[in-house]
Amino acid sequence: MAERPSGKKLTANKLVPQKLKETFDRNENVTTDINGTNVWVMLAALKPFSEHLGEHLPYPLSGRKPTHHVRVVLRTTDAQTGTNPYVDGSDFFLAVDEQRQTRTLFGKTNASEMSLSFTAET
Repeated sequence: MAERPSGKKLTANKLVPQKLKETFDRNENVTTDINGTNVWVMLAALKPFSEHLGEHLPYPLSGRKPTHHVRVVLRTTDAQTGTNPYVDGSDFFLAVDEQRQTRTLFGKTNASEMSLSFTAET
């Protein structure tokens, strides 16, 4: 449950960024590990899910219905190049239940499994 210490429930606008950070943020020590990589959510744009969009999803929802569509931009830092100037956006779908304070992310959500390319511009 993702409630505030005050007992007030969080809105979707607070629950979604929490889920994105829990899923994608990775903080490795790039100063001591030559293969270390930091990943963080740089930007996220959230909008309610539309039925029209549901007709064109890149993967099946298996009977689940999302409530939100989010475009996420991730940034990376590594030991070789520092902060990479290249960023890539990806679309994800979430089911947010404000009453239960739950949020479920649909699609490939493991940052190491994602087919995002993080390369420096030349």
